[in-house]
Amino acid sequence: MGFADKGLVELDGVRLIEHVIRRIRDDVSELIISCNRNFDEYKQYGIVVEDNRPGFPGPLAGILSAAAQVTSPICLVVPCDMPHLPENLCQKLMAQLNAHSACVVHDGYRLQPLVMLLRKS
Repeated sequence: MGFADKGLVELDGVRLIEHVIRRIRDDVSELIISCNRNFDEYKQYGIVVEDNRPGFPGPLAGILSAAAQVTSPICLVVPCDMPHLPENLCQKLMAQLNAHSACVVHDGYRLQPLVMLLRKS
């Protein structure tokens, strides 16, 4: 993607992050966005947490940055560049979480570890 900020890239005239938010907004009480650039752009969508670790260590570092802001006992994690998440994603994950600490999506072909439901504990 030529080092473009994926969340701000448009699909059908709508930013990818906006597609994702539309899919999850009814299932979350707050939206926390971890990013390492374009902070002002992302602030219009929710609480922004700066992932400012040197060397851009990846998405798990972003999740760690956001975890400190989570107030709910359960947290839905999704990347900003998956515009076609199922509308009932959170319900499906919640049904599988049970007594586990985390539930991660498998799309039938491979594990999608950045789509998960986590207990904050």
